[in-house]
Amino acid sequence: MGKDRRDFLMSRGAKRKVKRFVHPIIQQLHKERMQRRMTLAQVTELTGLGDDVIGQWERGEQQPKTLERLEWWAGKLGFELVLRRKDEAQ
Repeated sequence: MGKDRRDFLMSRGAKRKVKRFVHPIIQQLHKERMQRRMTLAQVTELTGLGDDVIGQWERGEQQPKTLERLEWWAGKLGFELVLRRKDEAQ
């Protein structure tokens, strides 16, 4: 694609996909939500977190501002966040 065409598309609002960082804990919670076939609306209702907050976390658009918010979400899905040494056996 020529430079002029690229410039035209960018000026028309074409967006280039940007790979965003999603924390492994959030990836795991997303995987669990999908396995349970829960919608974002259901998780929002369950957790009481604001509209689309969890969706933004899952897409890597935002990160939880506090550990408590992440812990709250995990707890509502039946998980707990635990800190352990890397060399400990599972």
